[in-house]
Amino acid sequence: MKKQLVKDTLIQFDVTTGKPSSADEIIEYNVNMNVSLSNEKKSRIFQMTQSLVIIILTITFLIAYTQLKTEIQILEAQMELINSNLAILILKSEEHHGNLNRTNSHQQSVVEFQPYNTNNKMSFHYKLSSEANDDITLTAFSGDDAKLENNVNDRVIRSIITFEEHNETERTTLNYMNNDKKEDSTTWNDSRAGRIQRDVGRGPLVATFVGAVPEQHVTDTVYIGPWVRKNESRYGFNKFHLVEDKRSIEVTANGLFMISTQIYYFGEPTHYSYWILLNSEGSSTTKKVTKCASVSAVSATETSCYTSVILPLRRGDRLRIQQQERDRLINLREGYSYVQITLLSNDQQRRRTTSSIDRL
Repeated sequence: MKKQLVKDTLIQFDVTTGKPSSADEIIEYNVNMNVSLSNEKKSRIFQMTQSLVIIILTITFLIAYTQLKTEIQILEAQMELINSNLAILILKSEEHHGNLNRTNSHQQSVVEFQPYNTNNKMSFHYKLSSEANDDITLTAFSGDDAKLENNVNDRVIRSIITFEEHNETERTTLNYMNNDKKEDSTTWNDSRAGRIQRDVGRGPLVATFVGAVPEQHVTDTVYIGPWVRKNESRYGFNKFHLVEDKRSIEVTANGLFMISTQIYYFGEPTHYSYWILLNSEGSSTTKKVTKCASVSAVSATETSCYTSVILPLRRGDRLRIQQQERDRLINLREGYSYVQITLLSNDQQRRRTTSSIDRL
């Protein structure tokens, strides 16, 4: 279907001047204007309108969904808060209930007497308002009811007082026992913590040194090394310095030490030996502490030599290992050769022990 717009226009003007003229010089023009829209353009306009409506609806839905989700989250948070407050209220209610029960349990016992006579026999029934809630019935025979009633009343009251005193004594004893257990536990924990603190820094403490290079070829009578310390631990000994190109170990603490060494050899020779040397501070001489020697039955083999010695060392003393033979090949890798210094007891600990013995 096409839409047509038709308009007839009458134009009058003068040919020479271009202005409107009289009726005898009129030139008439008829103009017909037709405007039509094709089906393709109408379809495109419809699709654009439809897309715009869909976009608007989608945006509206997203906004509504976001607001709804926010409201749901707020409601969930409020529900969690209500549940938390309810749980706290229940706990407080249980606590108040327990306090009320404990208060009632500490109230004094109430004795109810219900006397009745049956064939000159008088019985008294009473009830203790305590945690046990025991009913006790006493029966007595007498001819004089009034006197019997007074005697029985006194006897019952004395029995009740004795019973309550016995229960109170048992509760007190139990409380004392519990307190003693708590105090013993606290004392044991304190003493254990004190022992742990006292043990920190005490011997034995160990420092192990391995070769800083894989191998050492000894061409002359020299000192074995250099050395480097292995990984530290909670029992590590740190009072030392590596000096003289890391071939000597200088201790910086006074105490009783155990020195252990192992040197691993390989090559053609059949006999090997080394000395552990000690240089004390203030002394110009070198002390030979101990010697280790090893002999192999065959050549072209591997052998090791281990020795240990216990001796007192002072601050500034230096230890080193001297190879005796020449032309020896030493394996300084970890697991083969090492030097180990163990502090067995230091002077400070010894003085503390001596003072404790003196006080005893």
